[in-house]
This record gives sequence, structure tokens and C-alpha cells, in this order.
Amino acid sequence: MAIIEISDLDLLYKRFLMTLRKTVVVCAALAALLGTWLSAQSAKISADAHLAAWDTHKTMTASSPYKNLSWSYLGPTNVAGRVSGIAVADKDGQRRIYVGTCCGGVWKTDNLGQTYEVVFDQAASSSIGDVVVAPSNPDIVWIGTGESNIYRSSYAGAGTYKSADAGKTWQHMGLTDTLTIGRIVIHPTDPNIVYVASAGHEWTENEMRGVYKTTDGGKTWTKALSISKKTGVNDLVMDPSDSNTLYAAAWERQRQHFNDPKNQPGFNESGIFKTTDAGKTWTRLTKGLPASDVTGRVGIDVARSNPKVVYAFIDNYGKGDPAPPGTKDPYGNVVTNYPIGNEVYRSDDKGATWKLVSGQDPAGVDPNGRGSQHMLMRNMSSSYGWFAGNIRVDPTDENTVYVLALSVSMSHDGGKTFGPIIPPTAQPAGGAPGGGGGMGRGPGGDNHAYWIDPKDPKIMLSGNDSGFRITTDGGATWKHAEMPISTWFDLAYDMDTPFHVVGSVQDHGSYRAVVDLRNGRDNLKAISFESAPGGEGSEHAIDPTNPNIIYSISSYGNITRTDMSAPAGARRGGGGGANAVPPAVTPPPQPAGPQRTTNIRPPDPPDAKLRAQWLAPVALSPFDPNTVYFGAQFLFRSRDRGDHWEKLTGDLSAGDPKQLGEVPYQVVITIGESPKTKGVIYAGTDDGQLHISMDDGKTWTNLTPSLPQQHKWIAKILPSQYDAATVYMAQQGRYDDDFTVYLYKSTDYGKTWKSIAGNLPGGPINMVREDPANANVLYACNDFGVYATINGGRQWNVLGGNLPSVQIMDIIVHPRDRVLVAATHGRGVWVIDVSGLQK
Repeated sequence: MAIIEISDLDLLYKRFLMTLRKTVVVCAALAALLGTWLSAQSAKISADAHLAAWDTHKTMTASSPYKNLSWSYLGPTNVAGRVSGIAVADKDGQRRIYVGTCCGGVWKTDNLGQTYEVVFDQAASSSIGDVVVAPSNPDIVWIGTGESNIYRSSYAGAGTYKSADAGKTWQHMGLTDTLTIGRIVIHPTDPNIVYVASAGHEWTENEMRGVYKTTDGGKTWTKALSISKKTGVNDLVMDPSDSNTLYAAAWERQRQHFNDPKNQPGFNESGIFKTTDAGKTWTRLTKGLPASDVTGRVGIDVARSNPKVVYAFIDNYGKGDPAPPGTKDPYGNVVTNYPIGNEVYRSDDKGATWKLVSGQDPAGVDPNGRGSQHMLMRNMSSSYGWFAGNIRVDPTDENTVYVLALSVSMSHDGGKTFGPIIPPTAQPAGGAPGGGGGMGRGPGGDNHAYWIDPKDPKIMLSGNDSGFRITTDGGATWKHAEMPISTWFDLAYDMDTPFHVVGSVQDHGSYRAVVDLRNGRDNLKAISFESAPGGEGSEHAIDPTNPNIIYSISSYGNITRTDMSAPAGARRGGGGGANAVPPAVTPPPQPAGPQRTTNIRPPDPPDAKLRAQWLAPVALSPFDPNTVYFGAQFLFRSRDRGDHWEKLTGDLSAGDPKQLGEVPYQVVITIGESPKTKGVIYAGTDDGQLHISMDDGKTWTNLTPSLPQQHKWIAKILPSQYDAATVYMAQQGRYDDDFTVYLYKSTDYGKTWKSIAGNLPGGPINMVREDPANANVLYACNDFGVYATINGGRQWNVLGGNLPSVQIMDIIVHPRDRVLVAATHGRGVWVIDVSGLQK
């Protein structure tokens, strides 16, 4: 037997420790690599799971005990919504027009806009990025889901779909994890060759950005152009004289919680790429174009009449004119210089060289008398060049160009001067040339889609935030489509007889409608809605004792109180009591009498500037309708309907200075006071913080460490009306491109939580509600539909069988009339009878 000395043991021990340390280091490295891989894969898994969840939703719909309950479309019949794509199919002397909407699916018209029929609204995503018809076969239609304009109300897609029978049936064709698709281009003679421009995830980086190509009709895909996981392609055009030549507009962009998708420091990948070998190789075009580090979104088009001519509409972030002292951007931040803004570039040699053709003379005045072209171009998109930036060339005239921005502007001289489509003399009184988001004679405002008839350029189709329009006289007059595609954010109800619902609509403002059940509960007719207090991004609350008193918060926390019984002509925005925000300009004296709308926004505290979300929360106390809660980064309360405020809390967010940007973030997004116990108040934030007060706001406890998901947006906090200790919570991963269901219940004031997601198929939960007559009945909505449970969340069923599959943003259950009303982001407002579930 060998004898081991103590010194040998010491040496062995040291070697053992060294080996152990190396093993730990290796394991740690492997764990880090595994974590990185899993993190990279999570978005893809989530997107695929979301697509699979849609199949589950369809199965649940077919087997639901409530499938025979019918939803009634309430309207509005007088408000449209955002259009993101247009395609035209001519066959046997007949013309079909397809209209893709931001969130309401795809529609068709076979009679030039007299009537419309939906052809695509039952899918994993009804958000449309583009719709295209194969030039060689009008029965082949492609849809790219996921609008790439990425508003604050944009929603992810689920890849591509194809129809071979003119929209009767659809087949999913892959590219699920692109999430946003800017453009689809189909070969002119071979419909199996298709190119897809993927702009990629809205909120996170991902690999599926660039240009994808199929040569077998979508069975398999190859990545033709790959730049980086930060940079996708938002626009794509094919040379009409050479199908092997394509131009791709690359866009390095990512929306942050606290910033719009504008150019960020370090960005240098946006620009124009060209291929002459059908996507095998690509060349970056630079000569004469802005530097890559100041290039934002790019729109591109080729002149059919002369394919050597290529135009680019570029959002230039270079330092522009000095701004007057005190100039602020739309979010209230002071700026010293304007960005250069929109510019039009032209190439006469297929992209080899470019020349700036717009705004060449800052001091010049254009023929329409609208000031210098320099100013006109800069203001064409204002600071929103990232959501509207396309360009179209007249198919018969290389010098006639249309740019799509806040308005549609045209040039007849190759881009040197731009003006409105409608001459000023043809404008209705007070109308803005070519712009606006209403129902005027122009093509509409905030424009995204445009089609010009290649044989008769006087026929043009326009898609924008206010809907879809057709002109047959070169833009002198426009016919507005009547499609039920309005995009709602919120919903509130009153206790009038019959009762009303009020909510806000993207780009239109707020609207109110009566829900009249006297002629039946399950067959309401669609009606016109009336204008209501609030803006396009608003939350509402209505005094339960007086239906004329409506509280509304327009974008980013501009809270008002409106008395609908006061004269409609009374001044808006005045008053506000001792603590009201003073107006920027002293208004003229007003006649005596009641004011219809009063500004009641709390003043900024001495040591902070208030910041509030796009949809800032307002809530009324269930014990006193005169008590109003308002959420910014602080929680405020008023005991006198907003005339005076008290600040109940400090900053309730995580307060990360790195996440404070131009867009308000780290703020209160949901407020709830217990209907059972006065003074039990919850406040949840967009950065995943939750606080409770048990003593009417005197002291607060941070519940965040107990939350089942950290750093997830708290979409809704709902104290139970049946039990003081019970509270429901919906968290969202939408703003991380995460489609997981996060729905929870606590029975101990938020100290512990239990998932009640049950068999919900997937997708962010937008709202949860209790039934007002049965404690076991709950309702929840997501991006597929509305669900109900009669056992507290153990088993959920799809509610009704005829609701379009769109984002359901808000639901209310009327406590007296026992109907549920749903506000959709893309298909208007719907009503269903739920009295049977309450038994």
C-alpha cells in the first residue's frame, strides 16, 4: 500500500480546487451561452406558440357552449379606420379592389366602392402590412400580416397568407416570426416567385428581418437580404423592365417603451440596397444620398414609363434649421434645431447616382402659395416620418410624383415643387389642402397606401388613418368608403335609460352611442355615433349618478371634465379651479354661464414635470362619484370632481433614469379602489410596479416583489366587488413581443397570486371584468376574442360565435341591462347578451 504524505494531500487538494474552479467557470459559461440562446429563441417560440394558439381558439369557438350566442355590431357607421394596403385585380373586364387594414383584416369591393365585404378576419392576426395580387393571375392574392408603420396602436402579425381562389380561402405560408411586413412583390409572369420585405419585431431585436424569397409559391423560403437583427426592410420595388432588379429600403429601427422608433445614436444601417440578380447579391446605394447615420425610414418607387428613374422619400435626421427659443416637440421636450425632415431624391441611372430634388430653394415660394418648399417638405410628416413615408410615381409620367405623409402631396416637375392634389380653389371652406383625417374632399390624413391606375392615372386609391378613398377625376373629388373598421382604445358606460357607451378612436377623437335594447337584446342595428369628450387616445369615466358628467384624458394626461348638458358652444379647456394648469395664451373674456368642458389636469409639482401614458388612467371612487383618481408617475386624487387635487404618492415606477425618454414611460397605467372596502386602493404601472394603500392613501405598500411576472406591463388591476381581499390582475408582454397569457387572482390583497389563465389559448390579456350579478363569472379579452368562465377561471369558453378575430381592447358589462359591450381595435363596437351566464 502506498503511503501518502500530508504534503501530497495538500497538493491533491489544491489540484482538486483548481479543477473545481475550472469546472464551475466552464459550467457558468455554458449556462450563459444556453441562457443567451434561450433568450434569442424565446421570441420565435412565442410567435409560433401564438400561431398555434389561434388554432386552439378556433377549436374552442366550435365547441363553446356559447357559440350560438350572437354578437350585434353597434357601429359606428360614420367612422372608419386605418388602411395600410391596397391591391387591384382585373379579370374578364371586372375590377376587384382589396383593402388591407391596420387591425381589421382585408376587405374587397367588386363595384368600385359601392359595397364592401370582408374576406380575411378570422386568423391569428388581422393586422395587415400589405396585400398584393399576382400580376399574372388575378386569383392569387398574398397578405403580409403585421403593420410595419408601428404606431403606438400597432399589433404584431403572424407571417404570410395566400389565396389561390380570389380570397375565398386562405393558407398560412410561413414567416411567422417576422411580426411586421412592409411589402410583398410578386414576379410579373411567375406567381411562384415572391419577395417579402420584413421589418421585423416592433419592440425587440430579431433575426427575421430583411428580404425573403420563395420560388415555389411559399412552400420554402430563403433569406435574400440580411443586414442585422436591428435592421429590416420596410419597402421593396421591382424594376418593371427587369424582374431580376429590385430595390430594398432598409430601416434600422426598434420601438422602445420610452422612445418612438426614430434614429438613435449609433444607428448606421438604414438606406437603399439594389440587386440585379434576383436577390443573390445586393449593393448598397450611397452616391448622393444622406449619410447612413442620419437616414431614417425610406420609401421607394420606380417610374414605369422610364425605369431608369427611381425616387426615394427619406426621413433625414440631420441637424436642420435653428428652432425659435422655447420650441417643443409633440411630447413637450424643448428642441434647439429642427431635423432636416422629409426629402425626395431622384436617380436617373437606376440608383447609381442620386440628386436631392425637393426643397432646393429655402427662400422660394411654391406656385400654390404655401410658403417655401423647404418648409413644406420639413413639415410634410412633422416629427412623424417613421409612421408615414411612402412615394408613388405616375405610371405614365416620370415627373409626376406623390408622397404619402400627413397629407398626400404631388409634384409635376420631378419633385422640385410639391403641392396639394386638390387646388386651393377646389377646397371646401376651411379645409386643409389634401390633408385632414375626416370625411372631407381630400384623400385623407396620415397616409400609408396609394394605388394609381396604370392605364388611367386619374383613377387613384388612397388608404390612410381615416379609411379608404377613391377618386376617378385626378383627385378633384374623393369617395369615402363605408367600412366598419374603426379602431377603439377604451370604453365606459353610464346609467342612463337607455344607456350610452363612450370611447376613443384612433385619429378621430372620442365618440358616444346609445345602446337601446327596447327592440330586442340580440339583434341591435348598427348606428351612427356622436362626437364625445376626449381625444383619439383617451380613457373615460362617467358619473354613475349623472350621465352628463364625463371625464376624459386625451393623449398623455390632458384630463378634462365635461358637462354634456351645458351649451355645446361653451369654451373648451377653460376653468379648472385654483390648481388648474394655466393656459399658454390668456383667453378672451367669456360670457357668463356654465362651461361645457373644464381642464382639470393637476399642476406639475414643484420638483417634477408630470408625465403620463398615451392612455393615462382615470377612475371614480365607487363610494363617491365626486372623487376622481388620476395617474401620472404619481397618483392624484380629487374630492371635488377635479377642481382641486392632492398628490397621494411619490413616483410609483421603478424610476430607472435610462428609461426616461421623449415618450412618457414609468407611469401609473391602471387604478382600482375596492368596491367592498373604502380606501383600499391599487395602482399599477407600465413598468410592472404594483402598490396598495389600505388606509385611504395615507400609506402605501409595494407589492411588486410578490408579482408572478416582473417588469411586465400591468394592463388591468381589478378589485373584486364581492370580496374585499380579492383582486384580479392582467399583465402584458405585448411590449416585449411576448404573447404569453398573464392573468392572476389574489385573495390576500396582492400578497400572493394564482394564475387563472386556465385554458385560455394565448395572447396578451387586454381586459378582465367581473360579472355584476354572479361572483363566479368572469370575462377576459385578448387579440382573438372574448372569453367567459363560470367557475372563477378554471375553465374558459369563447363567448359567442360570430365576433371577428381582432384586438379586443376593452369590455364592459352593464350592471342593470346585463349586456357585454366590446370595443375592438379594428372592427368597431359590438354587443352581446350575457344574462344567461349570470344564472
